[in-house]
Amino acid sequence: MTIYDFRRLGKFLENELRTRELSQAELARMAGVTRSGINGVIKGTTRPSNNLLLAISKSLRISPEILYQEAGLLPNDKKDDFLENLNYTLSLLPPEDQRDVFDYINMKLSKNERKNHNIKQTLEKQKS
Repeated sequence: MTIYDFRRLGKFLENELRTRELSQAELARMAGVTRSGINGVIKGTTRPSNNLLLAISKSLRISPEILYQEAGLLPNDKKDDFLENLNYTLSLLPPEDQRDVFDYINMKLSKNERKNHNIKQTLEKQKS
């Protein structure tokens, strides 16, 4: 039997709103729903519909799976939420922007590799 935990979802959303400095009214406007609907989900008094969860996830650019997990509608398999959100957010971009993000990540990796290499060389010189 699945145990729904809408209070946990509400706390999660409340934290997201606080972190993003958004009000319930702003989220409602972004999601195209009423503020009272958002308030009911946050208080845990309203069982959110699939459409509402999808609208919230799209508005906050959070993977829908994470919201379903927070609500207890999907098992929480302890995946890395950051990577799941990154993948979901990238999927919202057009392919050319996805390539730009990928190129940027590769540039940052190369820069960090050079930096780590320089640090390693400096440490080796200090040992000598």
